[in-house]
Amino acid sequence: MATPGAGTPALAPPVVTTNAPATNGTITGLFNTAVQKLKELPIPFWAVIAIGVVAALLLLCCMICICKKCCCKKKKAKQGKKGLKDSVDLQEVKMLGNQYKEKSDDESGLEDVEVEKQSIFNPVMEGDGGSDASDSGSADEGSGKKKKKKKKSFFGKLGIGNPDYVVSREQVQPDMDDLDSYGDEDDGTPKLGQLQFSLDYDFQQNQMRVGVLQAKNLPGMDFSGTSDPYVTVKLMPDKKKRFETKVHRKTLNPTFNEYFNFKDLKFSELSNKIILFLIYDFDRFSRHDLIGEVSIPLSSVDLARVVEEWREIQPAHGSQEGDRPGDICFSLRYVPTAGKLTIVILEAKNLKKCDVGGLSDPYVKMQLYSNNKRLKKKKTTIKKRTLNPYYNESFTFEVPFEQIQRVDLRLTVMDWDRTSKNDPIGELRLGPNATGAELRHWSDMLANPRRPIAQWHTLTEFEK
Repeated sequence: MATPGAGTPALAPPVVTTNAPATNGTITGLFNTAVQKLKELPIPFWAVIAIGVVAALLLLCCMICICKKCCCKKKKAKQGKKGLKDSVDLQEVKMLGNQYKEKSDDESGLEDVEVEKQSIFNPVMEGDGGSDASDSGSADEGSGKKKKKKKKSFFGKLGIGNPDYVVSREQVQPDMDDLDSYGDEDDGTPKLGQLQFSLDYDFQQNQMRVGVLQAKNLPGMDFSGTSDPYVTVKLMPDKKKRFETKVHRKTLNPTFNEYFNFKDLKFSELSNKIILFLIYDFDRFSRHDLIGEVSIPLSSVDLARVVEEWREIQPAHGSQEGDRPGDICFSLRYVPTAGKLTIVILEAKNLKKCDVGGLSDPYVKMQLYSNNKRLKKKKTTIKKRTLNPYYNESFTFEVPFEQIQRVDLRLTVMDWDRTSKNDPIGELRLGPNATGAELRHWSDMLANPRRPIAQWHTLTEFEK
């Protein structure tokens, strides 16, 4: 009996102690089993450990990238809101372009001119002032409604039966001078209108003040029967100094009232000089049409007084057309937010002949200046043996919006020569300091950001 009793307490402790080591043994057993399985792989054990470390590092890198992307999105959203406040205002760019437009275009030139036609046989009703006043009053009371006109009989239109009606001889039968103006149309010379100008020479400062005052009865060059006239003033035979008036839209009777100064003109040299007025019709997408010219030899003018005269516009001589360096068409596009100025050279026409064979090898050179310092230059490809080259080549200059008012773009059409120096054919200068069509093109570009604005230009003589 003693033997089983002594054995019973000996078996109790193993039952109590085997519960805790059971879990430890299970984990240890699993670990040992895993290690055993890994050792059974056909690769060394250290390679397995290296693969595990690499996998852990890749997982950690993925977690870091995900966290960084989430944080960057929040930062970009905040910076975007701030950037919208500091970005370039397109309205400011458009206002800048409109300011240059006001400088290049007169308000009167943008208004349509209505030409009223009245028959010479239309009688004048004296004493109908009261009826006119009543009609205008009824129109005002109608608050903009169209006024219905009552149809009058033929005799009512002539005023027969009205005791206040008076007909004079001048109303029934026109003067012979009026009829002569109609008969002159049958002669061989076309009627191109008249131009009024002024000449004022300053003997102390040796300069000539030339005024382009107005024109009338110009021919209609557009399909609508009107024209967009402007006048170019040259001092011949120098051709270096050239001035240009503003364009007046849709009118045959423009009023310019613009004055230009030709300096350093000695009185002894004026006898060989000629003031040449060239009247053009402005066209944006085609070559400008030359309406006619007015040539004033200074030897035939009394410069001791201010000269103000009307002259008939004459057809332009072929020599004047041949002396022109040619025309060029290109487009301008400015993106203020990106600060990029893009120019696309499209084509050129009627370039000057520079080679012996009567042709040229033209290319276009573009130079960007700021404060008379050249920043960048670019050029097109060379088109061999042609006076009407076609390019369609695009070039981009980086110009921040803060500097767009301080840069000038100079275009020079050059004739390439293999053995000698390249000869300049003509040039153009665009920018805030330009004048005439060049300034209008620049202002249109700024007034329409992100849009390409194409226009034809007449090249000027190259100035060294």
